[in-house]
Amino acid sequence: KGQALYEFALVLPLFLLILMAIISVGLLIYTKTSIVYACSQGAEVGAEIWLDTERTEEEKKTLIEETVKKVFRMEESDTHRTLTITQDGQDLVVKLEYDYTLALPFVEFLFDDDGAINLEHEARYAIH
Repeated sequence: KGQALYEFALVLPLFLLILMAIISVGLLIYTKTSIVYACSQGAEVGAEIWLDTERTEEEKKTLIEETVKKVFRMEESDTHRTLTITQDGQDLVVKLEYDYTLALPFVEFLFDDDGAINLEHEARYAIH
């Protein structure tokens, strides 16, 4: 009778660790996909308005940043992200870097910066 309880006590922590790892990897993939989508949307909006002479460059960059924030659901106080908007020839480049912190305990030693993984994406759209 005690053997089943003993085996369950041995297997349960390993099972929970594997389950948490699967959930953490899923959240990591979701975050990366959100970054890609946010950059693409920001670059697309920026490419449409970049040649608009009625707006200043600062207003254009603010509009692009607001688009990226809305799509990626970023808060104003979010210090784990860096958004860069530049023009490279006839292309508008929107780059977002985000430090993703794993929710899985005891793996901080595998990564730099307290378990944070640097996720980044750069989207280019032709200005028209």
